[in-house]
Amino acid sequence: MESIPTEYFVIIYGMIALPFILAILGGISLIVVAILYFTNRRKAALKMLKVLGIVMIVLIAFAWLTKSSLGI
Repeated sequence: MESIPTEYFVIIYGMIALPFILAILGGISLIVVAILYFTNRRKAALKMLKVLGIVMIVLIAFAWLTKSSLGI
């Protein structure tokens, strides 16, 4: 019997950890946006929030597609 390659374990554990990594990055980003917003840089904060929203949607879609293609 063949053993499962180590790369698959790394990919599987990475996919399991990805939602937590996204949550941590999202939380840090929201703190940065809040700091910008309350230091009278509202325009920059709103632009950054818009970009972060798009980036998070793309990352979540990528994670979902990767997990579904792996059958996890």
